[in-house]
Amino acid sequence: MARILNSVVLLGVICLATSTLAAGCAASSGAGRILSQASTSIEEHNRLLDRAHATYGRARREIEAGKASSGDARRRLREAGHLVFRARGRLSEARDKLKQVSGMDVAPAVRDYAALLARATGVQLRAEGDEAKYYRMLEKNTSSGKDSESALRLVLRANAEYRRARTLYHRAQRIAASHPRLIPGGTNRRAGIR
Repeated sequence: MARILNSVVLLGVICLATSTLAAGCAASSGAGRILSQASTSIEEHNRLLDRAHATYGRARREIEAGKASSGDARRRLREAGHLVFRARGRLSEARDKLKQVSGMDVAPAVRDYAALLARATGVQLRAEGDEAKYYRMLEKNTSSGKDSESALRLVLRANAEYRRARTLYHRAQRIAASHPRLIPGGTNRRAGIR
């Protein structure tokens, strides 16, 4: 299992914050309110996913130091999986909100931007699902090396999905960059992709 731990670099992609997108939407359409709600869900997702990755990092260091049999490493892996599960719930809420914009009377660029973000969050949800399965697999087999090929397949699939999500997020950023009056702040890298 150490080989898997050393080769694993989950590429977590963090969604673009959409709080400033609301300013470019027609207030009467309700898009601003919906996108503000999506932004809140995304911010909470990001916070939970950061905690999950930090928790996994601590567990990984324990396992690499030969403390895999300790209950602490397993507890941390369980906690990381739980945090990813909670983060996915918040990202799912954001995706559902972003999908609502497609039926609204807003500029096509705003609809396209929200649609790309919704697609990207869907892809990211699949990647995070694989990431959570990976944590569960490690929790069950921290030292045995059992299922290492399955774990590696999960990681590779998750990384491929994270790359797809990143591509979609970049496409959304290009739309925002070409429509700064409609989508102010939509290209803010600090709030976006890592």
